[in-house]
Amino acid sequence: MTKSKDPIIIFLAWIAIAADLVTLVQFIQSKNIVNFWTFQWFISICSIFLLIAIGLLLLNLAKAYNQAESIISFFGGIYFLSSIAIYGTWGFDQVCENNTFSEYMGFVTLYSITLAIGIYSFHSRNISFLIPSYGFAFMNIAYILLLVYKYVFYPAKFNSFDYQAKFNSMNFGGEIIIMILGATVFISLYQESSDKTSKYKEKNHNNSRKTDSLNIPIKIPNM
Repeated sequence: MTKSKDPIIIFLAWIAIAADLVTLVQFIQSKNIVNFWTFQWFISICSIFLLIAIGLLLLNLAKAYNQAESIISFFGGIYFLSSIAIYGTWGFDQVCENNTFSEYMGFVTLYSITLAIGIYSFHSRNISFLIPSYGFAFMNIAYILLLVYKYVFYPAKFNSFDYQAKFNSMNFGGEIIIMILGATVFISLYQESSDKTSKYKEKNHNNSRKTDSLNIPIKIPNM
């Protein structure tokens, strides 16, 4: 019963997907992405999810499953990239500008949403997490180096009294949480990718052994 592929429905789906991309770019360029908890911030996030949901729904209604799967893969990559960028911005702002609690939780929300969508998209399409894990590894190392600079090299410019006055245990705790989250995501994604690769190799190895066993030559005794 796979027919449909209505060109008008597919066209409408691609309009919704294009509008979603434009909204996402505008959300970032206008810096509304960091205007946490405002009405426009909520509306922008809801619009982004609503438009992509409409696009995918229309493609599935038109039974254009291949196009829908390609869109899921594409947006999965975009959201993984977004989560890495948000993680880096969140860490940099926390180290250099000391985020307020509201800003900190805003970053947590954006980070969690984009990461969850990226993981779900790649998992549903059976795509390896290896490249995203490298991105998180790179960003986490850069973040740790920034922390080392702040707490090891930068305080040398001040005497101990000034440094103690500047040190804030709450901000430091927030920085440690960010570091732990980044490291946990990297290890989890990398481990999942490695396990999937080893299972795939083991499956191929077993299949090749079965094929070889079927190809054993049969010797016919001489009469």
